Amino acid sequence: MNGLYRFLIGGLGSMVAEILAEANFDRPKKFRRLAFPDRFLEEYGSQESSLKRYGVTAENAVATVMTLLKGTSGTK
Repeated sequence: MNGLYRFLIGGLGSMVAEILAEANFDRPKKFRRLAFPDRFLEEYGSQESSLKRYGVTAENAVATVMTLLKGTSGTK
């Protein structure tokens, strides 16, 4: 899971996704990015309020990891 406070496309998460996709692993790896949507963030405020508004929170990170560990989909 890549949880830097960035956008989905073109960041570290994209590079990690490319590496994982092209690596020759014996078993596929589970991977999700937790980031801001790929659009202009029209609302403004504190960093904390922006993180909450767009779901980039510790709670969402834990939920995403738990979903990955359980082997189900349904993450952002």
